[in-house]
Amino acid sequence: QATAIVKSIYWRWMQLKERLDLQARKYIEVSLEDLSRTPASVMQRIAGVIGVEPDFNLRRVEPGAADRWRSEMPLESCRYCEGQLAEYFDIMGYDI
Repeated sequence: QATAIVKSIYWRWMQLKERLDLQARKYIEVSLEDLSRTPASVMQRIAGVIGVEPDFNLRRVEPGAADRWRSEMPLESCRYCEGQLAEYFDIMGYDI
């Protein structure tokens, strides 16, 4: 059921994204993986887009937290999720 929810969110975002004029807006896509791997770099990008100084408290970001599912989720469950969400992983640029 969780994969159906995630799939629905991805689908809705893809539909909405096509209709929005994102070039005219202050817009940036940030992946949780990038934020957890390189929080300072991602926060600097965000600060640049919104025009503020990159003075953020990064102590709450746990490096690698977004990748934890790979080691904690049973292999069968990982493969099931990857199969259900493969289309969206590809669109969003994720390597499976």
